[in-house]
Amino acid sequence: AFLDEALRRARALNDVLWGLIAVPEEAGFAYDPNWATLYPYQITAAPGEPFVVEARVVNHLSAEARTTATLRLPDGWICDPPMVQETIASAGSGALRFLVTAPSAPTGPSRQVIAAEITLNGRPFGPVAEGIVKID
Repeated sequence: AFLDEALRRARALNDVLWGLIAVPEEAGFAYDPNWATLYPYQITAAPGEPFVVEARVVNHLSAEARTTATLRLPDGWICDPPMVQETIASAGSGALRFLVTAPSAPTGPSRQVIAAEITLNGRPFGPVAEGIVKID
């Protein structure tokens, strides 16, 4: 009887939680705070030397997603390419790669925050992933 009551309560709670989700078929985005990340999260780079950073994205949509990523970088930094697009299958993941170069001459603090703006099927999600670059 105890287990039956616990199961009944768990199902009732599950129904309440699903009722709170505005778009249930996209619930994965609500449950996965790391659906978009920058890898590596912490990077040590030399001034003027390029380094690779990836925007890793999980597609929680019920269909494939045309994914676009752009990086927000400090002034004077270079990103090649400036934007990356990839189609990611439903329930799949992808890695959108960038080659980033900090200026040869220091232009600010040795630690800088970078961010990735992600768009899925034309819907912008804004800067949802961040990373830290230490210029050494």
